[in-house]
Amino acid sequence: MVDDRFDWGVTKVTPRQFEKQIKTALEAGFRFFNLEDYFKENGPKKVAITFDDGYESVYQYAFPILKKYGVTATVFVIPGYCGQFNTWDVNIGGIRFKHLSWQQIKDLKSAGWEIGSHSFLHRDLSVLSTDQLFKDLLSAEKILKYHISDFSSVISYPFGNTNEKVIQVCKQLGFKNGVVMGRVSKNWDPCFSQTRLGVYLLDTEFTFLNKLNHHNWLFHNMQKVMDFCSDGSVIVKKRSWY
Repeated sequence: MVDDRFDWGVTKVTPRQFEKQIKTALEAGFRFFNLEDYFKENGPKKVAITFDDGYESVYQYAFPILKKYGVTATVFVIPGYCGQFNTWDVNIGGIRFKHLSWQQIKDLKSAGWEIGSHSFLHRDLSVLSTDQLFKDLLSAEKILKYHISDFSSVISYPFGNTNEKVIQVCKQLGFKNGVVMGRVSKNWDPCFSQTRLGVYLLDTEFTFLNKLNHHNWLFHNMQKVMDFCSDGSVIVKKRSWY
């Protein structure tokens, strides 16, 4: 999220931090791409901004900042929760955040943003049966096509979790790429296990630039730790998925 409001997690930045990071990347000579174009582009100094979950704060704060600098991004939305609060997550202290509405998503799409699938109900796809996988991902595809007609051929797996079964189903459904966070297996198709680095509330300009340049192995290992922490929501919510 890009948000000023308090919550107990660090998986966000403030609007002020976010704008400073965009300026830092531009001043360092980085070129911004939507994710599909990023995978096709050769050369150094390229970066893609991705937002998982599709929170309303992306529209309220990130959108005007990126528009100011002529930059677009990719947002992976959860069709089953559009316009609703994030009850799929473990909300410590009852703090909830709202997801983008369909009109907001259409506005982003019209402005050149890339819209992708983050599954229908934000369940851990790696624990679902094949039938459940098809039902979930096809439901997301049907609703996305209804509202915005076309969407990205890149999927972001909820909680960053995937496996060979999930990847095969995604291939059958026509996806071209899949993105995780830090955890990946050498046995997976690399096109469907593209790693990313999260940017968090505690990041400084120094750590942000190092993440952009992929210079430090420490950040990749820290990302794996963050991924394991996200499994707490999976453990708590898993019973309600069946």
